[in-house]
Amino acid sequence: MLNILGVDVGGTFVRMGTLRDGKVENLVKRSSSEIFSAPGGAAAGLAQALKEYAGDTQFAAVGVGIPGTVSRDGERVLNVPNIPGLNDTPLRDALTDALNAPVFVENDITMLTTGDSIRLGLERGVVFGCYIGTGLGGAVLVDGKLLRGRSALCEPGHVPIYGLDRPCGCGKTGCAEAYVAGRALERLLAEKYPDGNIADIFDLMSEAELSEYVDILAHLLATAMQLLDPDAVIMGGGVCAMSGFPRELLLERLSQLCMKPVPASTLNLLYPVASDVSGVYGAAVFARNSLI
Repeated sequence: MLNILGVDVGGTFVRMGTLRDGKVENLVKRSSSEIFSAPGGAAAGLAQALKEYAGDTQFAAVGVGIPGTVSRDGERVLNVPNIPGLNDTPLRDALTDALNAPVFVENDITMLTTGDSIRLGLERGVVFGCYIGTGLGGAVLVDGKLLRGRSALCEPGHVPIYGLDRPCGCGKTGCAEAYVAGRALERLLAEKYPDGNIADIFDLMSEAELSEYVDILAHLLATAMQLLDPDAVIMGGGVCAMSGFPRELLLERLSQLCMKPVPASTLNLLYPVASDVSGVYGAAVFARNSLI
């Protein structure tokens, strides 16, 4: 029985767990600030934390999900906005040396999509993962394997929507993320509903605001549908799990925007149930699959 270490790196917490017989065991959550402020730098701090977690256990592989950009070969972490100490670091080699095991470093959304696709029974075919949280990230899997472009980027949140010009954190304007992700919803709350709670934002929206939100997201998804013709779209992240998220309205608008009879008649939007182990599970499964 193989022991696989899954690591979900976040700006607030680093979660570690052992995948054994298809289930995550021994979940540990530690403060990111504590780990990444350790002497020797962020990479050394993470390596030490994983060594402490491993103890005497020998892992067959290690998967590490990073909330940022990773080089196509997985050797270097290029940019992590919330953990600048990891920017431009050869993280894979540092962790390989520390744990004496194969290490696979990837973007955390790729890891989530990998794990959720297995939990949803989507090991075969084309799967598009669309995760809406503070930002909007994505990944494309083909028969469980990551579809990689020249720079290994998959940034659906930064697809420009024609006619829109709101500034985005990436430096461009009109990005879908600037209108449908968590930061945009917080902005709407502050401007229009200052006495409300962000958890209720979809219930607070006017009909016109909700219609605009759905229209922008549907145009983004329609682009993916027409390009990829995926077997399924995984709609994950905290925003998609919020009360009042317009699932039915989104499906209706998406169907209107897609070609008929296909892909309009074959739309398959799935909403996984998130948990504290989702990122850890995805990272471990990604590492296990990468050994094959």
